[in-house]
Amino acid sequence: MEAPQKSAVSCSEVSSLLGDFVENELPETLRRKLQAHFTCCSSCREFKASYIATIRISRSLSPVQMPKDARIRLRESLNRRLGLQLS
Repeated sequence: MEAPQKSAVSCSEVSSLLGDFVENELPETLRRKLQAHFTCCSSCREFKASYIATIRISRSLSPVQMPKDARIRLRESLNRRLGLQLS
């Protein structure tokens, strides 16, 4: 006997699943549940819209080269914290 499926998702679940939803990586049944939630929850609709806008805006930015001294400090910090010897 299969376990009964939950009929709705919470705002918290939407928050944790939104990345997979936007990338079309959820099973169709779960995707439909999120779409139903967006229909009745304005907060989650706004969150989804801002999430998608953030992705779109960040993709339009040009990459910036990290300054050499910052790269060195970052590498040294990671080496200390992780016990590595990155060069």
